[in-house]
Amino acid sequence: MTHFSPMRSLSEIAANSTDENVIDTAIGSMEQSFKRPLSQPIGIILSSSGEDQTLPGETLEISVTVTNKGNQSAVIDVFLDELPAVIQSWCHVTQTRLALDPGQGEEVIFSFDTPENAISGAYRYWLVVDAPHHYPDSPPQRHEQTLQVLPSMETAVRVSDPTIAVEPIT
Repeated sequence: MTHFSPMRSLSEIAANSTDENVIDTAIGSMEQSFKRPLSQPIGIILSSSGEDQTLPGETLEISVTVTNKGNQSAVIDVFLDELPAVIQSWCHVTQTRLALDPGQGEEVIFSFDTPENAISGAYRYWLVVDAPHHYPDSPPQRHEQTLQVLPSMETAVRVSDPTIAVEPIT
């Protein structure tokens, strides 16, 4: 039969141990955990839920506010990735680069000009925010997006025009 002991923190292990190797390992682990960043150094607020809809002939704007929450100035890349070829020409600017000081934020707007003859359907792509040169230990933040082009609205005209036909008597 296996018995499990309750979990103990590293500080409890170090405090209750006389083995110097155990104490050094516990202290080293605690020091490393304090060196790790508590959160992403880049904050992102998206105006989109990730599921956007538009009609042919309309413009859809997606904004992302990027904030440098780190402790150093950084060059931050904001771009659309894996755009389907069909919608690539609808968005004139698909990437931008921001230079932000710590605590500074800036808004980026991507506009999709949906043509009148756009084919209805769902188009998936990624919005990516990354600062590989200044925050190399922080992975790129990737947000999946879907642009849903709805069928164009057609106006139906109903005519209520009674027609009377007179035929000759035979």
